[in-house]
Order: sequence, then structure tokens, then C-alpha cells
Amino acid sequence: MLDTATASTPFDCPACGAHGTWHPGRQGVVCPACGTAIDDARTDGGLVAAFEFLPLLRDRPDSGRDWRPGATRVRCAACATLMEYPAYLAGKACEGCGSPTLVPCDATGAPVHPSGVVPFAIGPGDARERFDAWIDAKRTFGLRRNGFAVDTVRGVYLPCWMFSARAHVPWRGEIQKKNREGEYERHAIDGVVDKTFDDVLVPASGSAPNEHLQKVEPFPVEDLRAYDARYLAGYEVEVYGVNLWDAWDAADARMQRAVDDALRRSAKVSPAALETWPEWSGQRCRHVLVPVYGIDYVYRRGRYRALVNGRTGQIAGQLPRDRLAMATGVLILLVILTALVAAVIGLLKAVF
Repeated sequence: MLDTATASTPFDCPACGAHGTWHPGRQGVVCPACGTAIDDARTDGGLVAAFEFLPLLRDRPDSGRDWRPGATRVRCAACATLMEYPAYLAGKACEGCGSPTLVPCDATGAPVHPSGVVPFAIGPGDARERFDAWIDAKRTFGLRRNGFAVDTVRGVYLPCWMFSARAHVPWRGEIQKKNREGEYERHAIDGVVDKTFDDVLVPASGSAPNEHLQKVEPFPVEDLRAYDARYLAGYEVEVYGVNLWDAWDAADARMQRAVDDALRRSAKVSPAALETWPEWSGQRCRHVLVPVYGIDYVYRRGRYRALVNGRTGQIAGQLPRDRLAMATGVLILLVILTALVAAVIGLLKAVF
């Protein structure tokens, strides 16, 4: 049996009673019907808290390692329409009245709640224009511009983990150098590598491809605001599908690779040839929501998706490949090359 949650109360317009949504251009909650500013306070949203997560990971019953998001039923606070949300979703427009419906954090069942939000700063129209420019720049030979048809432009907040840590790594080893007689001698080397990691981002979405999300980074940390439902009004909101334990494994592996690179640059030898005594400290985490537009589009019979960073406008995604057009292009190039070769041979024969 599915759990039933009541959505948070929407932001009502004092002028006409419509339900407000976050306006990227005005950076506030605005009535989409009459344009009235419902909440235009431009504040930094307060401190975005980070927490020490290692004790939580060691306590398996409370760590959330085994937790997975599940489907839930949501009752709209405005019109009482009962909707069924898929496992990953925590917010979208009501199917009955269109008002923003957000499942309160406590009702999602997630062991860790979002502490920060990077609010949308560009609107869907701007995202569509950036997509059109991207398609024009990325089109391969033979793909027709008017063959692309945009299906949906969907604004969504995707869950991510941000990890911070410090590494202090004393090291020592040996290298061989030639002496004046041309013989090799062993020389001891040693040093210390200090590395600080700030907000290493690990995507936690169950729907957006990680490779695309990583290509539209960064989501500026200086734009991060403390979690507040007003930033989410009017957008889809996802619950994380990658738990804290697995996310830390991914972040830790990236940090270890960065430390190994620093050791290699410092010692001028492979880290495997060194003795090291790594000391890690300051491991902290923030669970945040970042803004993207998911653009679903069609080319001929194929369906594709692109992502646009809702803060910076950076874009990445799938591109169609027209095999017939590519083969035609190759044939045209071969014909041109053949003609050039024939012309060169004819010229050489005429000269000699």
C-alpha cells in the first residue's frame, strides 16, 4: 500500500489568489497570472549546513544505505486532488489545478534531507534559445535544422551530494641517479602533500544521465542558498536515488586519484613506489538540489534528451547521427579527393 502525503501549502497571490512560482529573472516567487511579487525578498537564505557523515555511515541502521525511494500518493493542498508520484519524484504541478505541489521533506522517507538549493537563474525560454544555438553549432553533416522538434522543456531540481575533506600526506621514497663515474646511486627523497577538497559534487539523480550532468557543471557554490520551498515552486523536484554511502565511495575515489596525481607531481615517481602516511580530516557533506532543464526532442524517428544548467546555461546531451547523411558526406569527400589527385597527376605529367 502506498503512503499518502499532503503537499506543502502553495504561495497564494494576494491580488488574484493564483498560486505563485519561482521566477528566475526576478529571483522571487511571482504570480504567473497577474505578475504580482508574492515573495521577492533577496536574501542569501542563511547558512547552508554541512554535517559530519562518517559516524552516520558507521551506523548502518541509521545510515540509509539500504533505503530506496518509493512511489507515493500526494494530495494537493489547494484542490485536494490525489496523485501518484513515481519513486524519484517529490514535487511537480498538480494534475487537477496546476498549482505547485511539493512533498514535505519529512514525508519523503529519505534519511537525509536537502540542506541547500542553487535556484534557477534562467527561464525556460532562455533554455530553449540556448538549445537551438547548441543544435546549430553541433549539427553534423546532413542533419536538417528543420528536422528537429522539441517535445518538452522541463525544469527540475536534481539531488546531489557535495563532499569536502582535507588530506595531509607525508611521503618518502628512493630514486636512482648517475654519479660522475656513470654509476647509479640510490638517493632518498621525501616530502609532504597537502590537498583540500571543497564541494566535490556527486550526482544522485535516478533519471538524468550522470555524464550529461557532469558536463553542465559547475553549479556555482557561491549561489547556494539554504533550503527553502519558495525556490522550488513551479518546478519538478527529485529525491536522491544514490545513497550517501555509495556517493561517498565515488567522491573518495575521485579524491584519492587527485592525491595520487599530486604525489606523482611532487615526487616525480609513481605513488606506488612511495611510502605514504595519509591523514584525512574535515570530512563533511551537504545534500543539495541543483537546477536543470531537461529538453526532450525528436529527430526523424529518434528521441533524444539534452540538459541545460538552470543557473549558467551550460548545455550537454545526446546528438542524432544520420548514417545516410554521413555516408553521403564521406562519398562526396572521396569524390573531391579523387578529383584533386587526378588533377595533380595530370599537372605532373604535363610538367615532366
